[in-house]
Amino acid sequence: MKKYIFALAMLSSFIFTGCTEEDKQASVVGETNTTETTQWYKIDSPTATDLHSVKFLSENEGWIVGEKGTILQSTDKGDAWIKFDKGITDEYLYDLDFADGTVYICGSETTLLKSKYDETGFHWLNITIPNGSDFYRKVQFMNSHRGWVLETNWHHAFTRLWYTLDNMTWAESVGIPYSENFSVKDFQFTKNQFPDVQNADQFLYEGWLIGYEGDSPNGTAYLYRTTDGGRNWSIVMQDNDTYYSDIYFMDKNNGWITKSWGMLYTSNGGVTWNNYDFTAQTISPSTLQFVDTSNGWLNAGYHGVYHTNNGGNTWEEQKTSDARITKVQDI
Repeated sequence: MKKYIFALAMLSSFIFTGCTEEDKQASVVGETNTTETTQWYKIDSPTATDLHSVKFLSENEGWIVGEKGTILQSTDKGDAWIKFDKGITDEYLYDLDFADGTVYICGSETTLLKSKYDETGFHWLNITIPNGSDFYRKVQFMNSHRGWVLETNWHHAFTRLWYTLDNMTWAESVGIPYSENFSVKDFQFTKNQFPDVQNADQFLYEGWLIGYEGDSPNGTAYLYRTTDGGRNWSIVMQDNDTYYSDIYFMDKNNGWITKSWGMLYTSNGGVTWNNYDFTAQTISPSTLQFVDTSNGWLNAGYHGVYHTNNGGNTWEEQKTSDARITKVQDI
């Protein structure tokens, strides 16, 4: 079985690599040598607009969203992409997610779209959050009635984190500072669940959120956690003079956070976090993705993509192109 990593670059470029299980085993038992076992390929884009997010629903089916209402779909592992016709929206689209075969997309000016598929193809329905007013930057859905949307103003100051109730009405999370001086960079809900104290026999998802207060590089990074599906949040960790940019949990136990010149890792569901310092390698990561606890990829903007086969202890650059990589996504 093959593992694929797909990277999204600004200025409408994307690149991907295919890494076989044999390649992965060779890199685990030996020295890090990604140039011999991994090769990146540039793919032509059907659009000239900037692209913001890429995710795959399956090994074959992938989606990309970007500026000016750009929605792209691939059904052949990313080799070719089709662009949906204009008329859906002209807003900037920032993120997408999948649940029960449905595609959810969020964007500027309270744009929140939901796909519907029938014999004539894909159709797009608008989801309205009654009190939403600004930019929807990130979306995640577990199923058709459990989802979350991050709202900010135009310069990324935190406005609200919305969560759905059982009847698909929306409510605001509490415990996170809604402030012009606080910026939420990312959140993720895991499949870990806890009993709902307000509703017997119901369970709510665990979630993690990273934010930043102040001005870089002298500000403060924060990690928040919720165990009731996003209703209430509490601070887990405060990190002075640093910056958190991305959080990713592979499962309920193994999670990573990219930070200024380094990375945090937990193997016990966030009870403790280990710090990896990248200053010796001059790597300042932005986003990352792991396919198992050993093999991961991170991007460092114009400085390219890096790979680890030892859980993040050491990283080696993988040559890609001169484009600025913004996302790495496993298929």
